[in-house]
Amino acid sequence: MLKDKKKGMTPLSVLSQPHEEFEDDKVLYTGRIQKFNGTFNREEFLRVAPAPWTVDFQLTAVCNHHCIFCSYDDRNKHLQKNKLDLVLKTHRDLIDMGARGIIYTGGGEPLSWRDGGVDLADLVENMDYGEYCKPSLVTNAVMLQKMLKPNILRKLHFVAISVYAHTPELYKDVVKVNAFKAQTDNIRRIIQMKKDLNLKYPELNFKILINRANYKYLPEIYKFYKEMGVEYIFMRCVNNFEEGQDVELSDLQKEELESLVRRKMDIGEEYVEDFLKSLLPPKNMEPASNCWTVKMGHNLLISTLGECSIEIPYGAKKEFCIGNVNNQSIKDIWGSEQHLEVINKLNHQMRNHGCDLRMCRHHKYNKIMDQYLNNEIGDPDMAKFDMKHGYYL
Repeated sequence: MLKDKKKGMTPLSVLSQPHEEFEDDKVLYTGRIQKFNGTFNREEFLRVAPAPWTVDFQLTAVCNHHCIFCSYDDRNKHLQKNKLDLVLKTHRDLIDMGARGIIYTGGGEPLSWRDGGVDLADLVENMDYGEYCKPSLVTNAVMLQKMLKPNILRKLHFVAISVYAHTPELYKDVVKVNAFKAQTDNIRRIIQMKKDLNLKYPELNFKILINRANYKYLPEIYKFYKEMGVEYIFMRCVNNFEEGQDVELSDLQKEELESLVRRKMDIGEEYVEDFLKSLLPPKNMEPASNCWTVKMGHNLLISTLGECSIEIPYGAKKEFCIGNVNNQSIKDIWGSEQHLEVINKLNHQMRNHGCDLRMCRHHKYNKIMDQYLNNEIGDPDMAKFDMKHGYYL
């Protein structure tokens, strides 16, 4: 069990209140670091990691928003999408390999995807995920009504909704479209539908994306969604994920934000310091002994061009691509010579302080695995696997 003060400190995001559901020790549910014998070659890698544990699947570069901070601004210009036949084959391969979680995410807005007369709602409704794999969705919720069917909701483990504002005017300033009412109406619909169907899942998570246009209003935005009755509210300051991007808060804006949190945020005095450490992490964090995330094969990102990456912050860099599902099956890509070369390259970069760990959702998982290897923590309670979202890393 992690110390209480760490319960809200999730990678890249911070919860408005600590919750056991989001403790970082869920990374130990994979059982992979427990199997690691110190050897790193193809045979050993595939023994430990026969499949990616969690897959971020970007179906389309098309988006119904034009966010001023978009992490995919340059990458989405081609407006490409993954074709239906490829999507179906890759799903079958991943499920057969043993992937545990598939997250439909951007790229663009996943609910904008459509090919061969099939949209995401059709895909989820008709896909056989098997006994062990769970789908989830990251969305801006403007088109969420497509997913609001009982048999679809019952399949999803979580729906994460990106939110930006508490008024239509601020919403438009941030995303450049008039969709505040559509978003909030759909949020209310899915909350009510869960109640009507008496569903525990999908869990509903709301992430406030803090940027230069809305940071001054964070207390008001938080209050708005809290009063709406949402389950979990996360907050994250946007980052410069693409080369040459300049969207992060300035040092002065971060100071203003810290002051606002201390003066106006209703999160409890005893939690403020931990909250701020995660919301505004220092630039030079000490890395773990290894990038265990890539060495243990925990993550895979499939881009809208079919390019495969294993370290989410570097999905924009071709040098870290392990293959393309348009040219090879994921079964051939996974554990390939190119895959292992990228693992070594990423691990070398991180160990030599070449990664901006503020942007890495894997950093805290790597630290947990170090702690496990040092006998500082034990295995998490398997009975809490679903509750702690063990499918997703």
